[in-house]
Amino acid sequence: ELFAASPGGRCRRMWPMDLCSEEASFLLLYASDAGDTEDALEQSKAGFSPGPTLVGTASTAAPPSSSHSRQPSDSTLPLVPQESSDSHVIGRGNDFVPPDSPRKISFADLELGECFSRGESTIVHRGTLNQRTSCNRPVVVKALLHEASLNPQAADDLQAEINLLSQLSHPRIVAFLGACMEPGAPLALVTELAAGGNLHHAIHVRRREYSRDQRFQLAQELLEGARYLHAQQPPIAHLDLKSMNLILDAEGQHLRLCDFGLARVLGDAAVFTNDLESLQGSCSSGGSSPSRGGSPRYMAPECYDESLGSLSEKTDVWSSGCILIEIFGSCQPYAECSSVTQILK
Repeated sequence: ELFAASPGGRCRRMWPMDLCSEEASFLLLYASDAGDTEDALEQSKAGFSPGPTLVGTASTAAPPSSSHSRQPSDSTLPLVPQESSDSHVIGRGNDFVPPDSPRKISFADLELGECFSRGESTIVHRGTLNQRTSCNRPVVVKALLHEASLNPQAADDLQAEINLLSQLSHPRIVAFLGACMEPGAPLALVTELAAGGNLHHAIHVRRREYSRDQRFQLAQELLEGARYLHAQQPPIAHLDLKSMNLILDAEGQHLRLCDFGLARVLGDAAVFTNDLESLQGSCSSGGSSPSRGGSPRYMAPECYDESLGSLSEKTDVWSSGCILIEIFGSCQPYAECSSVTQILK
């Protein structure tokens, strides 16, 4: 069984999981705080082998055919939501200043195609990058909407995501290709396009059957990506981990984390207090989903109730546990619930 508890220990749930004790211990070690030592990790690996290594290369960007935008904010949640153009709510970035400027791309070198999602401030397109070094390269373009260009906060949010993602490099993190920051052109983030779509679509829409070894590898890669973020100095919390934000390579055997619109560099108490207030939104009074950020099925209890603790790496650990339910159980977390009110109970 997978056991999940809030930081304050007041909110607990259990789900059946198809794992032996050694497998469960190995996964829980990966999901533990970044303070765990590499020696402890190596000791765990030495006593357990998850199975043969699968062959394939990880793809590196947003899903080609399913929206990775956030869940709807109304009180009714579909048990198995299909692809949609749900509102993409943008969160406020932290004061994270990269040592070097992100690689610049001219907007004229981008050819926009299918629209994946459209939100309050940004729009996400499939695109093609045409440069001398990247001719006809498939990409994902997340651009600031024209009507949002006069909103300094919206521009700051997207710029913060660009700054953060440009400093990350790991096989389990979506590949940053560059950013459009030209005067007179839309501010835009450019990442590589993944050929295999996202994990949510693979499990719940295409109904792909994964072997036990494949499921374990996907779970390990998810936790490797989260651990990489938490091991940064200062640590980074993704705060929107869900199966829709896990993109797959062409074979569907390897994944990467994407959509860092809500990610935060930890350590700024003032920023986190404000973010928590916005995350709580109408949830604290009316039982509907938060006004900003996350998806109710994957959100840790402290996202709704600040008395349970502040947002931290542990918020990602909770969300990772919810994704493990999908990987090993082929069902969504809180599958028995059809509304946010039921989830909060």
